[in-house]
Amino acid sequence: MDTQEGTQTIENRFIGKKIYSDKNIVYYFPCNEDTINKQQKMHNLCGSIWRTNFSAPIHERLLEGAKVLDIGCGHGIWIQEMCVSYPLSTFYGVDINSQLFPSHERTPKNSELIKCNVLDGLPFPSESFDFVHIRFAVTSYTQEQWINIVIPEIIRVCKRNGWIEHMEWDAKLINEGPNLKKLTDTIIEFTASKNINAMFADKLEQQLIETQLFNKVYHESKYCPVGPWFGDSGSLAGEIILKSVLTIRDQLSKFMNITIEEFDDFFSDLVKEFEGTPRTYPYTKTHRIYVQKK
Repeated sequence: MDTQEGTQTIENRFIGKKIYSDKNIVYYFPCNEDTINKQQKMHNLCGSIWRTNFSAPIHERLLEGAKVLDIGCGHGIWIQEMCVSYPLSTFYGVDINSQLFPSHERTPKNSELIKCNVLDGLPFPSESFDFVHIRFAVTSYTQEQWINIVIPEIIRVCKRNGWIEHMEWDAKLINEGPNLKKLTDTIIEFTASKNINAMFADKLEQQLIETQLFNKVYHESKYCPVGPWFGDSGSLAGEIILKSVLTIRDQLSKFMNITIEEFDDFFSDLVKEFEGTPRTYPYTKTHRIYVQKK
């Protein structure tokens, strides 16, 4: 790694200039055990939906030994599994919330987790990684930050002929009941009030195409039933959504201009709807978008 710093901060030394002055990332969830458990459950649900940890055709390169970056790594669950599957590859994880990182003893030897604010620039030279992975980050940045900072930084640190993969799921569900529709409409309006597009995953493909830096953009989608009507995986998806709502209960009630007691009544009706009253059979749509850099 290049060590020439000059007068620049270590976070920005490979970029040549400070690209963003506001260091705030929108992050709604606390850095505690509940968040770690939620990340584990989301990871398990992804495994149930997709059956793989990634979709980009990079398996052979990972077996031979590649350099991989996971952006927004959280507790490092994805990295831990990948380290076991690909012991000859080296994995780096970055997240602004280093409190979520596992202990040093639980961090695989072929990995490193680094506290980093992507908006200040990734602390790596250009063309460092064979594979850059990011997921569940669509509401962490404004649409402007995605277009002007995050996407360009991801592209910068990816090697030529390297792969980038982004996974998200939609804020809006299919077959929403009245309470679920009220919830998802509120979340979209709430995030929009902070200049965040909760449905940005649908726009990401076009944003990548417009850079003209990729051979082809691949976009795969899979649907995930939500609620106990679809067994264990449906119950898990419903649990993740409901617990996420409770985590930001105070913020949502304030945005909806209702009391906590009124919100709790609404939440009770939402739980009943998830349990099948009325029975609507909701689904969520998940996306994997992956590209190879020219």
